[in-house]
Amino acid sequence: MKISTLSIFLMLASVSATAADQDAGKNLAARVCAACHGQNGVSVADHIPNLAAQRAGYLAGQLGAFKDASRKSEIMNGIAPQLSASEIANVAAHYAAQVGASGTAKSAFLPNLVKTHVTFPANFKTTFKRYHTVNDAESRAVKIYYA
Repeated sequence: MKISTLSIFLMLASVSATAADQDAGKNLAARVCAACHGQNGVSVADHIPNLAAQRAGYLAGQLGAFKDASRKSEIMNGIAPQLSASEIANVAAHYAAQVGASGTAKSAFLPNLVKTHVTFPANFKTTFKRYHTVNDAESRAVKIYYA
């Protein structure tokens, strides 16, 4: 019996896609990604991409490119290197399983988070990783991002 190369590739791709843990990806998304991309992959702002219903391989590839800095993003180049290969596969599988967003949809996650008046822990500078600093001359402010 002959099995084509394409058939073998499709079988391997389906095995690797099912090996990811969507529940672990959902938990990781809630802790790390949801503030910008939303729990279910619908972003909180126009300049942040929706991840819902994107293909898992595409999402994993993009996270890998952010991790090795072959794709540039001031924020993502600080976050992605902290993710293991299995965490990348898990979060990619989670977002791939979500329903795609309409063109104008926005996540309510960030506005609802702001309403809770969440504060940083007192020791956040020693327990969180500082990953980005922006010196905004126009507002005369320095913004420091931690994860």
